[in-house]
Amino acid sequence: MHKLLAFLCLLPTLLSAQPSAKNTPTTTAKNTIIACRILERPANVDSFYLYETIGLGSRIMGRSILRTSDSAFVFSVPTSSTPKMYGIGASNPAVFAKVWVAEEPEITLWGNFMYLEKSRTVGSPLNRSWETVQKRVDGFRAVGEDLNFQFRQAANGGDVKGIGGQIEQHNKNKKNYLDSLKLVNSPFWKLACLHVSPDFRGDKGYEDAGDFIARESFRHANLSDVYYNDQPEIYYAFEQFARRLAMVLITSDRMQKLVDAQLVKLPEGSKIQRMAMGGIISGLKGTGHVLSAAYSTKYIDKFRLAANYGEINQMEYEISKNRSSTIGLEAPDLAGMTPDSSAYSLRQLRGKVTLIDFWASWCGPCRRENPNVVQTYNKYHAKGFDILGVSLDTDAKRWRDAIKQDGLPWHHISDLGGWQSKHAALYSVSSIPTTVLVDKEGRILARNLRGEQLGEKLKEIFGE
Repeated sequence: MHKLLAFLCLLPTLLSAQPSAKNTPTTTAKNTIIACRILERPANVDSFYLYETIGLGSRIMGRSILRTSDSAFVFSVPTSSTPKMYGIGASNPAVFAKVWVAEEPEITLWGNFMYLEKSRTVGSPLNRSWETVQKRVDGFRAVGEDLNFQFRQAANGGDVKGIGGQIEQHNKNKKNYLDSLKLVNSPFWKLACLHVSPDFRGDKGYEDAGDFIARESFRHANLSDVYYNDQPEIYYAFEQFARRLAMVLITSDRMQKLVDAQLVKLPEGSKIQRMAMGGIISGLKGTGHVLSAAYSTKYIDKFRLAANYGEINQMEYEISKNRSSTIGLEAPDLAGMTPDSSAYSLRQLRGKVTLIDFWASWCGPCRRENPNVVQTYNKYHAKGFDILGVSLDTDAKRWRDAIKQDGLPWHHISDLGGWQSKHAALYSVSSIPTTVLVDKEGRILARNLRGEQLGEKLKEIFGE
C-alpha cells in the first residue's frame, strides 16, 4: 500500500516530465494515460513498449524510456468507444501485460518483470470488469470439461440421462450469464459470447461431438459483427475451438473440413480471419496435432504480404527447422551420387510412397535390419512402394559391397561424408538407422518406422 501511495504521488511529476513515446500520440483530452510500474526489472532494460497483438504476432505501437530510478513510465493512447486491448512489455513481444483501454482518462498498471502476464491494474473499473468476466468464463470452462468427461464415461455404460440433465442445466446457466451481461450493457458482453458455448450431451441432429463442437462453438457470437474485426480475443476463442475438436479424436481429414468450414465464414484475407487462423494453429500445436504444420504453411501463404506483425518470419524459420521431421510438410529433396557414380534424387520418386533409409555399411543395427526391409520392399513394391537408401559411409567400395552382400535392390545415394554428410544434416540425423516415410506427393507421413510398425503403416496405405 505504501508503494502504491508513493507511486500515485509521483504520477503528476511523471506525466509532466515524461517525453512523448515514439509513435505514441501526445496527451489530449481524448487520450488515456497508462501509468506503469514494473518492479524487479533487469539493469539492462531501459525501455518498455506498447504492443498491438493479433495472437501469433505483435507490432510496436510506442516506446517509453525509463526516466526514474523506480522503473515508472507512461504511455498515452487514444480513447475508444469499444474496449481495445494493448500489450505492455520489454523487447520480447510474446510476453506482456494486457491492458484494456476505452474512455477512462487514466489507468495504473503494477507488475513484476518476471511475471508480466500477471500484472494488474489499479483504479480501472474497465479492467476489473474484464477480470471478472474472464474468471467466470474460466469457471464455466472448468465445469464443462468435468461434465464432458463424466458424459463420456456414462456413454460407455449406456446411461447418460443423469449427466445429460446436469449438462443441460450448465448450458442454461451459461446462457443466463450472457443475457445478464447484455442486460447491463457490459463492455465485454460480446467478448464473453466468443468464449461461452454449449456443451455436448448427445444432442439429436448432430453426427457426433465433433459435429456439435463445429456447429455450436460460436452459437452466441455473430462473427460477422464488425466489433470483432479488431479484437485479439478472436485468436484465443479459435485456439479453444481447435483444442476442443482435437480432444474428440476425429480423423485429420474430418478435422480439416470442420476447421475450414469455420474459417471460410470469415472475410478472405481479413484481420479477423488472420487472428482466427492463428488461434487454430496455436490450438493444434498445443495438442500436438499433425495439421498444425499444414495450417502454418497456409497462414504464411495467405498473409505474407499483409501488415507485418513479426510472426511470418518466425513461422518460416520454425518450418524450415522442422521440415524434415514435421508430419504433413514436404520432405526436403535429397540428391547425390549413386553406387555407379551417376546422380539420383528423392524428387524422382514422386508418385510413389517412399521410405528414406539412412544407414551405413559399418552400422551393425542397420545391417541386421536390412533383411526385414528387403522383405517389406518385395511385398509392397509392385503396389507403389519404393526406398531411397542414404548412406553415411566414407568408403565407396565398402558401401557398394554392403549393398551387394545384403541384396538391397532399391535406389541408393551418398556423399561419402560420414557423420558430416550434408544429407544427414538436412534431415537432422543423429543416429542410424533412421527412416522417413514420404507419401506420393512428397509429404512426410512418419519418421523412424521400422519392422512391424513400418509393415502396419504400409498395410494401412496399400491394404494386404
